[in-house]
Amino acid sequence: MDPIKPLDGLAEMIRKRLVSEGAGRSEEHAPPRSREARPGEVSGRPTTAALRSRIADALQAVDPDDPERNRKAIKAFVENVLAWQFGSDVLNDPALAGLVDDVQQTLEREPNVTALLEALRREGKP
Repeated sequence: MDPIKPLDGLAEMIRKRLVSEGAGRSEEHAPPRSREARPGEVSGRPTTAALRSRIADALQAVDPDDPERNRKAIKAFVENVLAWQFGSDVLNDPALAGLVDDVQQTLEREPNVTALLEALRREGKP
């Protein structure tokens, strides 16, 4: 199972939340707009293969002996998917931390998430 696919609905929920929160903000703090695609990107963002690679790298950076490993892996996954979906500038938004925590807590309750992330981490090993 592709670990990115289950997040399609979640990404749409997050997009709606960011848009609704951004409605009262100034242009400076609004969610990022899409930009022109560069080579290797689709619709202004990196391909899913690039995202998978980036997530695998982030997951490999988490110490396997860390007792908070699963939590850190899920957070890395969420942040990378949000940056991919909405642009890396979204990670600088101070309001994003609460959203990341909410999504992370939701994913922590899903029994298969840790196994999917572990498979993605192993897939990215050289």
